[in-house]
Amino acid sequence: MKTRHNYGNLSGIPLGGIGTGSVEIRGDGCFYEWHIFNNGSWALRNTDRELEYMDKNDFFLAVRVKPKDGEPVIRLLGAYAGENKYDRGFAALHTPLVYGPGGNPYTISWVRPVESIEFKGEPPIASLRYEDKDLPLTIEVEILSPFIPGDINNSALPVFLMRVRLVNKSEEELEASVVLGLKNPMAFKISNAKAISRVVEVENVGLALNYSGEEIPPMHSLHGGSMTLLAVGPKSELSARVGVPKSSDQLARLWVDVRHDGAVKGLSESFDSGEVYGIICRKLSIVKEAEAMFILSWFFPGSYDNFDEKIGHAYENWFKNSLEVAEYVSREVGYLYGYTKLFHDLLYSTSIEDWLIDLIASQITTLIKSTYYTKDMVFGIWEGYGCCGLNTLDVGFYGSSMILQLFPELEENWLMHHADWQLKPGLFPYYELYALAYPENMALFKEEVRKDFSIVTVKEKFIETVSRIVAKTGKDSRGRMPHLFTGSFKKPDAYHMVDIMPKFVLIAFRDAVWRGDMNLLRKLWSNMKDAIECVLRDAIDLRLPYHTTPSGFESFRAVQEMFSGLPEMFRGLVLSLLQGYTFMPLGFQSFDAWSFLGVSAYAGLTWITALASMENAAILMEEKDYGSKLEKIRKEAFENLVKLLWNGEYFDLWSDPLSGMRDKACMSAQLASLLYSYSSGLPIPISSEMVKKTLRNVFNKCFKRGEGLINGVYPGGKRPAIHGDLKYENSTGLPYGVGCQMDTPWTGVELAVAAQMIYEDMLDEAMAILRDLYERYSRYGMFWNHVECGGHYYRSMASWEVFIALEGLLYNGFDLKLVFKPKVSKKCFKGLFTIAGSWGDITQSFENNCQKLKVKSVKNALKIRRVVLEKLGNSISSVEAYLDGSNVNCEYLLRGSEIEIIFEKDVSLTEEKILSINVHYEG
Repeated sequence: MKTRHNYGNLSGIPLGGIGTGSVEIRGDGCFYEWHIFNNGSWALRNTDRELEYMDKNDFFLAVRVKPKDGEPVIRLLGAYAGENKYDRGFAALHTPLVYGPGGNPYTISWVRPVESIEFKGEPPIASLRYEDKDLPLTIEVEILSPFIPGDINNSALPVFLMRVRLVNKSEEELEASVVLGLKNPMAFKISNAKAISRVVEVENVGLALNYSGEEIPPMHSLHGGSMTLLAVGPKSELSARVGVPKSSDQLARLWVDVRHDGAVKGLSESFDSGEVYGIICRKLSIVKEAEAMFILSWFFPGSYDNFDEKIGHAYENWFKNSLEVAEYVSREVGYLYGYTKLFHDLLYSTSIEDWLIDLIASQITTLIKSTYYTKDMVFGIWEGYGCCGLNTLDVGFYGSSMILQLFPELEENWLMHHADWQLKPGLFPYYELYALAYPENMALFKEEVRKDFSIVTVKEKFIETVSRIVAKTGKDSRGRMPHLFTGSFKKPDAYHMVDIMPKFVLIAFRDAVWRGDMNLLRKLWSNMKDAIECVLRDAIDLRLPYHTTPSGFESFRAVQEMFSGLPEMFRGLVLSLLQGYTFMPLGFQSFDAWSFLGVSAYAGLTWITALASMENAAILMEEKDYGSKLEKIRKEAFENLVKLLWNGEYFDLWSDPLSGMRDKACMSAQLASLLYSYSSGLPIPISSEMVKKTLRNVFNKCFKRGEGLINGVYPGGKRPAIHGDLKYENSTGLPYGVGCQMDTPWTGVELAVAAQMIYEDMLDEAMAILRDLYERYSRYGMFWNHVECGGHYYRSMASWEVFIALEGLLYNGFDLKLVFKPKVSKKCFKGLFTIAGSWGDITQSFENNCQKLKVKSVKNALKIRRVVLEKLGNSISSVEAYLDGSNVNCEYLLRGSEIEIIFEKDVSLTEEKILSINVHYEG
């Protein structure tokens, strides 16, 4: 017998709304990672993180099929083989439960899995097709949670839907039952608790299993919770029972009941302290095909942060329990299913190649799985699933584009949360501690303490002393941005990175541009200015961000290793003194285990790009003098950066003008900030020739086929991946070890660099990077779960940057200007457009010397005054524009290879309306 190994079952499609928790459907038809109970890796509270209440056998689907004159056949819709579990009892009855919920090849051999499962994961939808030679029908199951960009409330529902379609392959009518089993988790692992299970008839909808619990402690994650499985259909076709113990003996008797007549009978209410299932059946007669719908909803308000502060969920503002959720979804299923399916269909019917759109869309899973949306409507997203912290700013620099385009309210929420926690006097103790990170301030502080020790024991004296010292030295920590929030939305972990102030500015300006939102810009303007002024205060005379030591976690480890023989307490004191120039880190950047010293290309170019954005923001804010000041600083900073780091091929990694040390590595992400110039519609703030040269060298030096785009390399030098542990080629003595950040690929960086290459018409190079990434994660079986510091890594949501770059899509909401210049299939392009919560269908064709653009809004109105296209013909003879067939007066301008169409009046592209533009060229 030959078998073939399948790599594809280590990740799947998360089901659930944004911030609701999720469960994951995978290619074997089983449901994994039941993290809807404020538990597992999703939980903030440490005591909840190790709790798992359900496993992949605790929710199952099956069918019972009976030909008119034949025997019934039961098949489990899941690959349950390989459990290797055994019943206890007399040795002769030790039988392996290899089929999960009840079957085995010895005593219940007629309950077995289907022969084959074809799984299609296309977030936000999973589709499964089941085949079995013993079944006279084909079974198709489509599973989704409502995911409607531009409608956050209906995309944050704790629910998923299953549409089961049965297609008759025979010539005779079939009798079939769809059977679903669901465990009640409410008493599991909770002393003295009771799981309450009830069968509930939902008027004019169907029949439901409704679960709740009693005697659950008030601060338990399941307290006040409920779960509902609703079968939609006429009462005559539905049956249900509860209280089936989770044991092979009882499940065997259940299957006998189902086998007999395709229905179940038994308890309609039960109170249990052990693990029990509820079962629900939908009976159908199938001539050609039939369909059944099921809705699984949950409601678990017991979400706490790691300081035992209740944060809850947004869905608590709209519902009181899971039954209400299920009823709402059953009433609104046309809208919820219809728009989710339409978004999916537009996304996957694009002119972009199938493998590539799969890769781009794969990261929607993180937006579903890794998010929080609290009762107070605070949005958060894990850096890595259950890892590091929430709302990591430097990682969001790459991944936030997807949130902006699909749910702009959440993106604004994210930005405002960081703005609220920007360092300023009054934010005790963070402001004071980071003020004392400067050696100049600390030296004066120690002198003050020598005179009056009570300064360190009396809070008011401490704050006043630090404030006085800062006023004297000018070394002020005001304006520094928080890195992430750990254990709580109210606990930032650190303010230690030099690159996140300019990154905050870039994100804020880009978001305001796409939304055309002056109110957002006004709300954030003082924060943006404080961020800029913070960098300027710390910059040396070169007007560039400066990395003081310690500037990477690897330096901590190197110092620790040197003094490893000291007693533990003494070693800790020594490390605090010798870790670097500053008393707390101030010179880190996003590659936080990779030490940069002095001036770096990555932080320097991010800073220069941010200054360019601030100049344009200053014009909008009518602060032209401030903008002019920043323009002078930017030009001086760039001139200095070129002198320090440009080597004629790319920018060296870093150079320290104080020590004379230098690192000549080529970093793949050195130009990453320029994505914000493209996406904000601004000119690139460095020369085009430098950009092209740098990107070509990044590809030639950093891309390794079969490995990916490596973060950095020494041209002509050695790599740990080939030669083992080394030292960096920069005189620091720091370790350059196997698996270090420099010598590894990061998905988010690969996607960002590929997007830049697409903008720069380096399509072959971009496709090579993206194809290698696609194959790497496919081979590992982690296609929908990209890993860095934790799974479902936020940075990987930069996939949407690739999507936008391929479409050549840009929208300026201040000028109401839509730019559409696709990089692929220019003369026959079809795809989805997403513009800050508005989305729809966009097509471009070219035939008979006529370039035709059609933009159809599907969700949320879009205002357009100007449209910019790439000119696809020679001389233009005329341009016409129509809105739903009615003429729109317009004129046009030519700028090189571009044509800009300007409407006489703003066009309001409301839902289902079509804007058409015809550009006629001379034959």
